[in-house]
Amino acid sequence: MNKGIGSFLWNVIEEKKIRKGTLCKGIISQSELSKIFIQVRIPNYFIMERLLDRLGISTEQFDYLLPQKDYELCQLRYKIEKELQQENGQKVRELLEEYEIIASKNNIHKQYIYSIYGIVSWIDGKQEEALRWLKKSIECTMPDGFEPQGIIATEEIKLLILFEKLNYEYGEQTKKKQKRYVLFLQSMKEYVEKNIEDEKVKASIYPKITNDLIKFQIQRKQYESAAKLCKDTIELLTNHFMLQGLLGQIKLLVQIYENVEVAEEEKHKMHQIYNGLSTLFQTTFLRVCFSNSFGVK
Repeated sequence: MNKGIGSFLWNVIEEKKIRKGTLCKGIISQSELSKIFIQVRIPNYFIMERLLDRLGISTEQFDYLLPQKDYELCQLRYKIEKELQQENGQKVRELLEEYEIIASKNNIHKQYIYSIYGIVSWIDGKQEEALRWLKKSIECTMPDGFEPQGIIATEEIKLLILFEKLNYEYGEQTKKKQKRYVLFLQSMKEYVEKNIEDEKVKASIYPKITNDLIKFQIQRKQYESAAKLCKDTIELLTNHFMLQGLLGQIKLLVQIYENVEVAEEEKHKMHQIYNGLSTLFQTTFLRVCFSNSFGVK
């Protein structure tokens, strides 16, 4: 990945007509990005991953020899997220302290650290503290918040969705809060559909957006639009053999079918699929592998 990465980045932003300042906003300075273009600077893995992510490119497409420090940080992230699955807040905090000692002081690492503190606080029932941490995390690379005309990475999208979801669920769920949340989800859906070209990447994000949108449509008895959005999401997931989010979408479709006229054979088929997936997801392995990547159930 190191060899020629600067030239590759330059060619992509020229092809997509992306401004340098837009690409690196909140991550590195334009002068540092220019040094990457001309191979004067080789960025660490996490910065490179975020730049590529904003361009809609996965690091899986590159061979990359991780420096020792970056390797240790990747291993720590794995351990942290494993402990999050067990909701072991004390252990997560201990690992985060170790992470902070090793990590360089860039916005990518700060964002990760703050987001994990936010999730642990939420698990501990400290909702206001959690929202403060998550807001601080967002501001690391998105100082102006979500800008529809800007460019954001998939990890940033997930972080924004997490914050808005928890912010909506905290306290009284008024009509005003619901309207704001729905508008956010709709704008995020439009952004993903317009800007995410990689269908597999899109499939990893889409259900996080559509899940609550479908629930709101069901509440309003907008069953036809809810069914369409649900089927579109299921198709996207199954086309790319992705289980994350699939069970929830099928459950919603089963719920929709209980309120509309549909062939009994189709209802029965959906129930059978849902029951089969439910059995699979009861195993420890699948719960760990396909649960929410942020560790929030």
